[in-house]
This record gives sequence, C-alpha cells and structure tokens, in this order.
Amino acid sequence: MGGIVALELAARFPDLPRAVVTLDSPVVAPQALLDSLAPAIQGLRTPAYRDVQKQIADMLFLPTDNQEQRARIVAGMANVPQHVAASAFQHAFYDTAETVAAIKVPLLVLSAAQSFSDLARLRTVCPSVTTGQTVGAGHFHQLEVPGQVNAMIERFLTLAVS
Repeated sequence: MGGIVALELAARFPDLPRAVVTLDSPVVAPQALLDSLAPAIQGLRTPAYRDVQKQIADMLFLPTDNQEQRARIVAGMANVPQHVAASAFQHAFYDTAETVAAIKVPLLVLSAAQSFSDLARLRTVCPSVTTGQTVGAGHFHQLEVPGQVNAMIERFLTLAVS
C-alpha cells in the first residue's frame, strides 16, 4: 500500500520526490481486478471479515513463498482492527490513472509474479514508466527475493536519477 501513498505524494507535491518506486502496488490496476476485489472489500466490513482477510492473503502468496514468513504476515494481517483493514483495502484499490498521469518524476513499477497493474494501460498513461517483474515470488517479493528487487531498484535509480 506504500506504493499508492508514494504515487499520491508525487502527484500532489511534484517537487518533493526525485523518483518513485512501487513494489507490487496496484498502479493503474486492471478493471477486472478492481471489480473482483469489490466484494472482498465489502466483506471486510462484515462479521466474517477475518475469513475475508485470509482469502485476500491467499492472493498475495505463491506456493513457493516461505511458509513461516507467510504465517507471520497472515497473523499480522489478522490482528489489524476491522475498520483499519476495510479502509486500507478500499483506499488502496482504485483507478490511479489520473494520479499516475500527474507524476513528473521517474517512476519504477516493480511487480511480483502476478502483477496488480494493467501494464499496457499504464504505459499509455505514463509513457516514461519503467517496469520490472521479479521471478518466483509473490506480493512480498522484497522479502522473498531481495537480491532481485534491490538490483532492479539500484539500476533504475542509477539511470533515472543520476
């Protein structure tokens, strides 16, 4: 969700960041993803919200991801107060195209194995965007394959900000 915050910051305060890097954020998310998540977001406002949290968590991991790490993350998600979880997901999944179009600094959108972004539409909205995708890791790829993530960020910053 930090990627969405970074996008909003860059759009609202264009002189503040020198570049923006997002890690598996729903940057210009496909409409099908937004539509499919709408019932889950509503479900987070019901008494069955913990079951919904577990369903959402299932979308974030690959079978090959570290299972101990997954258990810790899912347990942490389950401890978030209901109103916080509902609000966070509601405000993280929306059409960010207008926000992205307003960004004037270099942008790296780094996706995990299954992207939350509509990359073709993203490139239309922001032709200068740099995209990358890690191999063999789910949403928490910065924890699963930090070498891949860090190498791509370093290369991006070297080319875009130097």
